[in-house]
Formats: sequence, C-alpha cells, structure tokens
Amino acid sequence: MDESNKSDPMASGLPAVKTTLAEYRKIVNYPAWNFYSQAFIRTRSYEQGLEGAMRLIELTREFRDQLSNREYNSNMASLWFFVLNMLDRLDRWEEYLAMWDRLRADTAFTWSGSTATLRRICGSELDPWVICENDKQVQVHFLWGTLRRKGIIEKKLLKSREGGKIRNMVHRKREELSEEEIQERFDRVVQQFEYAKRLHDLVRGIATSR
Repeated sequence: MDESNKSDPMASGLPAVKTTLAEYRKIVNYPAWNFYSQAFIRTRSYEQGLEGAMRLIELTREFRDQLSNREYNSNMASLWFFVLNMLDRLDRWEEYLAMWDRLRADTAFTWSGSTATLRRICGSELDPWVICENDKQVQVHFLWGTLRRKGIIEKKLLKSREGGKIRNMVHRKREELSEEEIQERFDRVVQQFEYAKRLHDLVRGIATSR
C-alpha cells in the first residue's frame, strides 16, 4: 500500500479491477457518476478523474453488445465530455485540441434538445453539428457544447507559443491544497449528495403516495 495516499479520499480514483455490467451501470449513472465527477473536480483530482473516465470508456466498449444504442451514446458522450474537462483543468491544451479534433472526425455521439428552442437560439449556426432532426427534437454532436471552451483554450495555447504571460490563465493545482482541505472538500461533496438523495427520496415518496 502507498502510505502517501493513505489519507487521500480520491487516491484510488475509480475501480481498476474487473467490473460487472451491473457495477458499471451503477458507476456511470445518477447519482454515482454525479458524485464521482464532482468529487474529482472539487478536490482537484484531475489526473485521477482522467484515468477513471478513460477506464470507463474502455468498459463502455467492452459492454457495447449489452448496451442499447441510446445508453451507449449517452454514456460515451458524457465520458468524453468529462475527459476533455479534465484535460482542460490540467492545462494540457495541445492534448485537449488533438483529442477534440479526433472526436470530431471519428465520433457521432449526441446530446438532444428541443428543435424549436435550439433553432430559435442558434439558427443555421447549428447546422454543422446536427446529426438527426425532426419537428420535436434535434440531436447535435456533443462537441457543440464545448465550442466556447475550445476557443478559449486555442487562445491560451497561442499566447503560450508567442511567449506571453500565462500564469493567470492556468488552473489552480491540487498540490496547493493541504490534506485537510482535500478531505474537507470531499466531505462537502458527500454531504451535498446525501442531502440530494434524501430530497429525491422524499419527492418520490410524495409522488408515489398520490
């Protein structure tokens, strides 16, 4: 056992051992995935988050034949979005942009929304990102939701290559947090999700009692 990680709540990341389909589904769905993703972000455990998300992408591929098309698409869109988020927070700008380009060229994972709403807001600018559309719903490539962030990262990388000052453009590092601060941040995530679960159970109980 690595004693240096003994008090670190995020040291192990996500399970690397063989995972069953039931265990996989539990991890990638609400509320577990919401908890994991928030815990990685709040504790600045971006390397662990990146490693965990890539492991879940591997598992998604392994379980492909046992997942519906909808489930596979939804999971892959969410996981790749999280991978980009982690690369962004790690300030690995070249990797982010290279990954973004590969995902744009090689994938068609989508998020869906109201056709009327998105067309009213975006108009024809949405066209290059549309995978499928009807009168009620439009499915757009999930990378559409990263365009603003991608533009910011491109500017950061350009400034860095030009020798500009980038100190105020990088994210705060995990190493800047003490063990106590990491634990406090983790505990706050736990408390928030325990409260959310109690609220969810209460609302569900009221709804089913009617």
